[in-house]
Amino acid sequence: MKNRLLCVLFAGVVATILETSAATARIADIYPDFYKDDCQRHIARIVCLVDPVEKVLSRSDLLSRPCLPEGRAYVQEMQEIYSLLPDPVNRAMCGLNRIFIEKKFWASGYAHQRTHSIGIQQQLFEEKQTLSTWLTWKERLSFQSPGTDNSGIDLPTIRAEAPGAAGRATYYIVAHELAHLIDLANRISDIRQGDFSRLSWTVRRRYLRNLTLPSDWERPCFYFCRGSKIEAARLPEIYQALQKSAYINLYATRNPSEDFAETLTFYLLTQVPEFRYELSLGDQIITRMNSFWQPKRLQEKLSYVDLLLKRPYLRLRPDGPPVRPVN
Repeated sequence: MKNRLLCVLFAGVVATILETSAATARIADIYPDFYKDDCQRHIARIVCLVDPVEKVLSRSDLLSRPCLPEGRAYVQEMQEIYSLLPDPVNRAMCGLNRIFIEKKFWASGYAHQRTHSIGIQQQLFEEKQTLSTWLTWKERLSFQSPGTDNSGIDLPTIRAEAPGAAGRATYYIVAHELAHLIDLANRISDIRQGDFSRLSWTVRRRYLRNLTLPSDWERPCFYFCRGSKIEAARLPEIYQALQKSAYINLYATRNPSEDFAETLTFYLLTQVPEFRYELSLGDQIITRMNSFWQPKRLQEKLSYVDLLLKRPYLRLRPDGPPVRPVN
């Protein structure tokens, strides 16, 4: 009887070990280098300088492009960014299949769910764009169209400073695109079931609406606007409304997906020691870093992100298992 009991217990232990090993193997298949404590080498392998592709949404077109040898020049910066990202965002980066450095692309970056890859415009590396320069350029896209005379009008200027790689435009873009992939894997911004999106979005008459902005709010356009950009004369009115809202910045008001990506990215930056941020119109400072936490619903969103990153299990890619944070 005792021998039979010992055999049963032994079999149970073996089964548990096998199940645990199988689970670990499945996770290791997705994050192979993380579990070998070697994400840096994995990142070195997946950084890939590529020629442009006509259809960026085509999975085969993206992955069939050969990696150009000059791409090695961008590995170190990507590794530095990885080392600054907190868990589990760093593991999301480690789980990527490719980090494409795009020789030519219409936007600064993108996240591609089907290939589980991100892309970054090569020009940002070559010009060594700082966070301040790039954020100012991006913020002004909604107000300044080519050929439009905005003389006499103070366009927004952003001063964003952080030490090391966190002070570069590439850090922001990587964090933003990883946020999109985490969002897609967990359906965080899904208006039908996402708790995050309910904090500042609703659907009325089948149209997506901003909850914490005026009813006549004109949603900003950043790319392919065809002349439908906001009049620069409305800048003071727009930023006054934005300050009272639950949106971290202007780009976050576009849709729930961008709202989450911008909120998570800014949350990560606020965790960087010595990070400084302010947005001004001429001599008037509109937003400082400490004002991020003032509107109640924005506090709720930042708290949501804080708790999200501490979840017992968080899915980092749609085809992968939930993973436990590393303490």
